[in-house]
Amino acid sequence: MAEADVQKVIDGLGGRVNLQPRKASPVQPKALRSADIARMGAARISVGPQLYNAVVATLTAAANEVFAV
Repeated sequence: MAEADVQKVIDGLGGRVNLQPRKASPVQPKALRSADIARMGAARISVGPQLYNAVVATLTAAANEVFAV
């Protein structure tokens, strides 16, 4: 979803929106950072799932290296 569309949703719901930051990708070339989400007026920013997934990926890579899986 483009940043302008995200802004429309936030405005339309009076800021009562929970969003997750996102990295840039081929589909969405512009990252949506926590600072961007705060500036747009979202009520909540969730980072838990992203941090959890990053930790799991790091632990999996380390375990694969240690146990030669």
